[in-house]
Amino acid sequence: GQGGVFLGLLRETDAKTYPSFLGQTGYGSFCVDLRHGNGGGGNDGGGGSGGGGGGSPELVLSTRPLIRDGDGGGDCVPLVRDLHRRYGASVVHYAARAAAVNVNGRSLLPAATKKPSSSRPAPAPAAYVIFDTGCSGMAVSEELYDERNVRARENREKSLWGDVEVVLATRDGGEVRLTATRPFTTSLDNRTLSRYRGPIIVLGLAFLDGLAMTVDAREGRVRFSR
Repeated sequence: GQGGVFLGLLRETDAKTYPSFLGQTGYGSFCVDLRHGNGGGGNDGGGGSGGGGGGSPELVLSTRPLIRDGDGGGDCVPLVRDLHRRYGASVVHYAARAAAVNVNGRSLLPAATKKPSSSRPAPAPAAYVIFDTGCSGMAVSEELYDERNVRARENREKSLWGDVEVVLATRDGGEVRLTATRPFTTSLDNRTLSRYRGPIIVLGLAFLDGLAMTVDAREGRVRFSR
């Protein structure tokens, strides 16, 4: 269902959806630490409760923000609520706008198109990336999936979803690049999420493995640490 992502760690839901775990508690921030050999989360995955150094995956919940503004907090990625506010999603997904999505070195996203009645190209539709620890690989909108199949055949590529790179813009103007090799990829029916019909990409554990992902839900930001 729509509320399944993050195994209950979504915080905000509408009145027709069962309240989430975080929505019923005072926790507004969490860190999912999937780094290898770095056991310990909290404060951007840097040694929170129970960090024993064993390298096991760890989930840290916090009532206070975990991303510190004065400690490199500018490299966090802003989260957006468009799918909920503008397109009727029943939950507030942890989502960001993609700056680029490349597969085998080629762009996956549609380019801007030129309108016959205008000399200026129409901007390409926004591409939303949803971060989902309940997904093992990746899911992409049906149109993107079908277009990718066509392009891969035309270019005679050996792998349909070989090297995948998702680029996100940070608050301070930098970039975060999340990558995966041959992630298990499925087609996504946008109607199961919201009324938005443009590009949506759901990123799962294949892109988060080896990283600590820290989310400050109230502040609307996410940070990835190695």
